[in-house]
Amino acid sequence: MMSEYADSCCVDEIAASHVSADCIVHFGRACLSPTSRKPVLYVFGQEPFDMLECCAKFRHLYPDINARVVVMYDVVYHYAIAAFSKQLAEDGYCNVRFSTLCDSSGISCQEGAASEEVADSSADRLFSARVQRSGRAFHMPNDEEVGDYGMFYIGEEGLTLNNLMMTFNKCAFSMYTPQTSAARHESLCTNRALMRRYYMVERAKDARIVGIVVGTLGVSDYMQCIRHLKSLLKQAGKKYYTLVVGKVNPEKLANFMEVDVFVLVACSENSLLDCREFYKPIVTPYEVEIACNDARQWTGDYVTDFRTLLPGSSGHIPMMGTGEARVDVSLVTGAIRNMGIADAVPLGDNSAALLERNPLLTVASSHSSTAGEFLAQRSWQGLEQQLGETVVSAVTQGRRGIALGYENEPESSS
Repeated sequence: MMSEYADSCCVDEIAASHVSADCIVHFGRACLSPTSRKPVLYVFGQEPFDMLECCAKFRHLYPDINARVVVMYDVVYHYAIAAFSKQLAEDGYCNVRFSTLCDSSGISCQEGAASEEVADSSADRLFSARVQRSGRAFHMPNDEEVGDYGMFYIGEEGLTLNNLMMTFNKCAFSMYTPQTSAARHESLCTNRALMRRYYMVERAKDARIVGIVVGTLGVSDYMQCIRHLKSLLKQAGKKYYTLVVGKVNPEKLANFMEVDVFVLVACSENSLLDCREFYKPIVTPYEVEIACNDARQWTGDYVTDFRTLLPGSSGHIPMMGTGEARVDVSLVTGAIRNMGIADAVPLGDNSAALLERNPLLTVASSHSSTAGEFLAQRSWQGLEQQLGETVVSAVTQGRRGIALGYENEPESSS
């Protein structure tokens, strides 16, 4: 089964629950996100792969046999990686690590023999560290860093490659496309992409109303992520609304004009949406945490798997302080913004009648507005209900028939 809720890479546990299935067989492309309800068997398929051509392209991109390289690949080429590993070893490449496919919980998603064969040829497990990100895992010596390696990706351009490049943004990438037999060093400017994501962090800091968009119902711990985001936003003094809109598109989110920024809770490959067509920015849970949690600073490292941010995980950082009100300056607009929870002040029926004055900076700032206040400021607020103004009448017989012709309508002369 493939999910139609967000993208075909996610396992559709909801549809499987409707038919009371005991397990799920997932065909085709997969983001390898762990599920929470039912066991999953992956059938990736096998796309054509010319191993000798790929080896020739690899030697052209990495002529030094001592080059440190990690080989990653799309799931449809997992069947050929063991043979590719043997061929490179015969060619004298001794510092090439081969990744294996696994979900975020560490469970291997490959056949046992092929998975063990590739993993054992990569590094000695007794003297190596395991690196696991974005559904891929590989071993490397303890005295080496991931940034010391180049990344060789086998597959097409797409969400998987973009996700890996953002996750391993300190590594130089190259790719080989089996369908066209083309190989090149990837020219995507990762630094520019990171600058774009940092801009999204600033937009999240400026936002007063945040929409939490549920982009998956199958990835494990997605409900815990939503509760974690609500806690962060509440301590940051922001209003939030939880939205379930199915597959995200600009038309659906345009209906919520009062929302300043949306945060998408989805799998790692679908979190980084290109929001240029959307009316409001769409950020990731990691960017919201940087915006609301002062204890987590921007270091250039990027996290696309929201499960890494949850309490109890290795990447969780508790929030600093208790959410006291503090003042900051926006790097986008240059205006002064308030962060944290301010003391509640009763404003009466008209919330615009009084403004709370900040004694530190002698500037006036209003409280965060809600969607109701935004609606009150709009010139058109919907159909007029006219409660209590409509005269009550007795129930009478209405029209009978179909739209093509009701019984009380005169017959057509034609």
